[in-house]
Amino acid sequence: MWLGLQFPELGLEVFTAQPLAEAPPTVLLEEQRVVALNTAAGFAGIALGSTLATARSICADVGY
Repeated sequence: MWLGLQFPELGLEVFTAQPLAEAPPTVLLEEQRVVALNTAAGFAGIALGSTLATARSICADVGY
C-alpha cells in the first residue's frame, strides 16, 4: 500500500513565521529563477520564472 502526498507551499511555509496570506513577499529559487512564490509576491508583480534580479527590482524587500 502506498500513499502519495504533495505539499506545494511547504518550502515557503518553512521560512515564514506568519500564515502565507500575511507573510512578506517571499520566493523560492532554483538556478536563480523563481519556482514558487507566496500571495504577497504575486500581488507585487513577481512572476514564476523571473530571475532574482528581476524579482528584487520589482520588490526590493522580497525574501528568498
